Amino acid sequence: MELGKQIKFYRTKQGFTQEQLANKLLVSRKTISSWENDRSSPDLETLSRLSVIFNITLDDFLHQDITEIKNSKTKYYISLLIYIIVLILTLLSYLRFFGIKTIILYPSIINIAFSIIYLFLFNDWARFKQKKKLILLLVSSFAFLIFNSVITIFNSYLFNSFSNSPSYNLGILLGALITIISITNGSIIVINFYQKLQDLS
Repeated sequence: MELGKQIKFYRTKQGFTQEQLANKLLVSRKTISSWENDRSSPDLETLSRLSVIFNITLDDFLHQDITEIKNSKTKYYISLLIYIIVLILTLLSYLRFFGIKTIILYPSIINIAFSIIYLFLFNDWARFKQKKKLILLLVSSFAFLIFNSVITIFNSYLFNSFSNSPSYNLGILLGALITIISITNGSIIVINFYQKLQDLS
């Protein structure tokens, strides 16, 4: 495997951006980019420093088994599939919330399950060390929670579903709460927790 792909693989595995790795090596970001694209190569001393930063031996660094990288790509494609499922289930939850029948029953509950699985597979938590990404996460979480709570209050379909049975009404309220959690959580994941292929290649 090309040395550039090795550097990129270990950099992303450690959660470093090109800029962060460049700062550790006292080189420019363009230098890291040049290495990763095999336009140039680091010298032996720099390779030794890289192996220390990546916490591997120099021999492992130069002879990385391709199986680990293939496994990372497989994990990415599984994550991508689940991400798309979460997106679809979030949309279906919105539709059912307003009384529009869909072919999938209880999409909100299924969505919560797939959201948990997706977050378990998500491997780019380091992005939230960036101030902008963290602020976007917090602001979007608050905004979606407020928005979904407001549309619940003015949801005529929901209030027309109430009856004289307290237990039935409790079920309606519980279902509404689950839907709010589901569509809020799903929307947050879609906006903030996408994964890029280049992060895993």
